[in-house]
Amino acid sequence: MQQSDLPARFNIPFANNAGASYIRQIPQAHQTPTTSDAPASLFDGFPPETFQPVASGGIPPSGADFNGLFNQMTAALRWLAAGGPSLFNAGFSVAIGGYPKGAILTSMVDPRNRWVSTVDNNTTDPDGYSPENWVKYGTQSFERDTSGNWKRTSPDGYIEMGGIYAGPISSGGEFAITFTFPFGGFPNEFLGMTAMTRNTTSSNDGDTTFQEISATTTSIRLFVQSDQGSGSHDRAGGFRWRAWGI
Repeated sequence: MQQSDLPARFNIPFANNAGASYIRQIPQAHQTPTTSDAPASLFDGFPPETFQPVASGGIPPSGADFNGLFNQMTAALRWLAAGGPSLFNAGFSVAIGGYPKGAILTSMVDPRNRWVSTVDNNTTDPDGYSPENWVKYGTQSFERDTSGNWKRTSPDGYIEMGGIYAGPISSGGEFAITFTFPFGGFPNEFLGMTAMTRNTTSSNDGDTTFQEISATTTSIRLFVQSDQGSGSHDRAGGFRWRAWGI
């Protein structure tokens, strides 16, 4: 096939403006016919009564069923033609017995990520904290904010971020600061951080150290210590930092 073979798209679903009495959803379960109506269902399709001559007691198939069926089908086709993603749905997953091996779903947490099922009958939510039987694939993303901080997200969900804490580091031989991670921090878990003093004036001969007091996915509490006397180490130009997590 060629790109020129692309068929016309459905801009709206079939029977989009049909009145309520001229369209009905096609249910899954069998529908018991009446003397004048033999409803279609996903279980039966059009039931046997619609295949019998009217003279023999048959019931003509309902136009509302045709409208309902084609409406559901073309609505799904319109979604696909628009590039609509496949998303995890717990109810649908249970109904079909789980997603098949090789199924590709778009993350509902980060739409830049895609999940691939590694097994058949997969009912696990891929956006859960520790999803089983799903792996990520896609391209690495990189972004910056207006403060110059950067963030790199790998296809497997590993996140690195970094930047410069401008400070200045306040006076005194030792003190504590709470540093808030940009970009909203890490979605699931903070794994570690390093920091390096920026001696931008080449005049700070102190040996500044950084110690972790406590940390969460959104911030870290640091104890900063210098061997210089009080008031000396505030000449440092803050520190350059790098953190990682998932």
